[in-house]
Amino acid sequence: MCLPNFFVLNTLLGLRDDFGSALRGVLAAQATVAVALLSLLPVVLFAYACTENYRFAIIVNGVFFALASLAGQRTLVRHYQPLVEKNKLHLIGRWVWILLYFFVAIQLAWVLRPFVGSPGLEVIFFRAEAWSNAYVVIFRDVLGFGN
Repeated sequence: MCLPNFFVLNTLLGLRDDFGSALRGVLAAQATVAVALLSLLPVVLFAYACTENYRFAIIVNGVFFALASLAGQRTLVRHYQPLVEKNKLHLIGRWVWILLYFFVAIQLAWVLRPFVGSPGLEVIFFRAEAWSNAYVVIFRDVLGFGN
């Protein structure tokens, strides 16, 4: 979902010739995130076995996704280093990619219903309120505001 915007941004910044290298960096970062999440799976399963607290499960998943994302961003920075040395505008492209990726990923995870479910809810793939805003829900439920 983010790649078309990333391509347009690279084109507008005059970095279209380096898009192949930038895309390889993005894909390597995605692979790193996937491997990091897989490596954390035993810890997630242990955390689930320890409690049925929904808020705790959400926080555990959020922390582990954040750790995996940091590993992915480290990979992205390593792939982008030669690009940035070639043209400093790649720093803008990298930061816009990171912001766009996180913004879309959070909302997409909300719409597609994460694998973390509340024991009291029926099992469904899409949320009933699929087009609601994930950021409002995070602010209200996870951070405890608005209760």
